Amino acid sequence: MSETFIHTQQSIDAADAAGRAAAAYCHPDPVHWIEQAGVAGIELALCKDTGLVTCFLSADFLTATFLEAWLDASDHARSTVEAILLERGVAQF
Repeated sequence: MSETFIHTQQSIDAADAAGRAAAAYCHPDPVHWIEQAGVAGIELALCKDTGLVTCFLSADFLTATFLEAWLDASDHARSTVEAILLERGVAQF
């Protein structure tokens, strides 16, 4: 049986703020970030035009929100994750 969780805007904002705050103290290790994204259920893809695309549909939404904010608030982290995914052979669409 699957469970459905409804998150409040307040809890989503808190997860986003926590991810951004984490970036101020700890730059994410790209390999670890990719692993944690997988654990959280985030699907990763690469778009030729926009780069990294994350899909939260089957993910732990608050963890995914935290990870996305952490990545976005860290200088060059997104481009490093993209480069690693390219090295691993993730196809671009």
